[in-house]
Amino acid sequence: MFLEKLFLYNMVVGFIISVGNFLGLVFHVKKSFSGSFMGIGIGNSFFRLMLVGVFLYMWFKFGMLNIWGLLVGLSVLTIAMPIYVLIEYRRKIDGTST
Repeated sequence: MFLEKLFLYNMVVGFIISVGNFLGLVFHVKKSFSGSFMGIGIGNSFFRLMLVGVFLYMWFKFGMLNIWGLLVGLSVLTIAMPIYVLIEYRRKIDGTST
């Protein structure tokens, strides 16, 4: 309503990139702690970061880019997760509702 479509479109793309990167990280960490070396494909950190880099390069080169929307989308998950963890930790310690 208040923002242009291009900003919102880039924000959604940035959020999807961020969530995909996080899910790849979770997959890699789970495989690492299970003692299995089968997570060398999609869960490998270098491969995952290379995919994110290639996707961002293609988006910069060929996509309809609004850098501010993309940065907001990439930042939402990284800002929201620590806040969520702190709220849940506070609930567990003293039982306060937020």
